Amino acid sequence: VLTLWPTGHGGIEARTGGNRGEHGAVVVCAGRDTARLARGVGLSLPVEPSLHGRVSFRARADAPRRVACLQDSGDDFGEPGTYGAPSPDRSSYSIGVGAETAARDDASVVSPRDLASVTDRATDYVRRALPALDPEPVAYRHCWVTSLPWHDDGIGVWEAEGAWFVAGGNLFKHAPALGRALAEAALEGTLDGDLEPAARLGEPRD
Repeated sequence: VLTLWPTGHGGIEARTGGNRGEHGAVVVCAGRDTARLARGVGLSLPVEPSLHGRVSFRARADAPRRVACLQDSGDDFGEPGTYGAPSPDRSSYSIGVGAETAARDDASVVSPRDLASVTDRATDYVRRALPALDPEPVAYRHCWVTSLPWHDDGIGVWEAEGAWFVAGGNLFKHAPALGRALAEAALEGTLDGDLEPAARLGEPRD
C-alpha cells in the first residue's frame, strides 16, 4: 500500500502500485511503514524505529532431540538481554543480544557500523557462553524494531475516520488477541480501551 485517505463519504481509499480500492474500514499493521501511512489520515504516531540483528551458528555435534530456547537476563557473560532459539531441524542456533542501532523516520540508519557491532557481540557471546556452538556465523537476520516511547514492548492503536493503526514492538507475539480486537474495532467501530494510546499498554507499573 502506497497511501490511503478518507474519501469523505464514509470510506477509506487505498492505492497500491497496481490498484486502488475503497473500503468501509481498514486496519494497518505495517511495521515501520505504519507511521508513514498514518500521516495520510492526519495522524502522527510516536514510533521510534531501530534496526536489530541476529546471528545463526551451527552446532558442533548432532543436536539432541529437544533443544531449549535461551533467555539470558544476567551478566555472567557480559550480555544481559541475550536470547536464542534453535532452527526447526536443530542444526543451528540463532542468537541476538539486547541492542539495536538507531534509525531515522525515513528508515536510514544513523550509523551502519553500529549494526555490525550488534551482530559481532552475538558472536563474542557464543565464544564465551555456548561451547556447543561453532562461533563462525552461518547466517544473519536483520530486522526492524518499532518501539513506542513508554516501552520497547509497548502497544497502541490509533484511529481516524475508519482507519486503525496498530504500532509497537513484538506485535506478532500477541497476534491472536490483537487480531480479534482489531477485527471488532473495524466491524463495530469500538476499540478495547487497553489498546488506546492513552492506556500505554506495556508500560511497567510500580
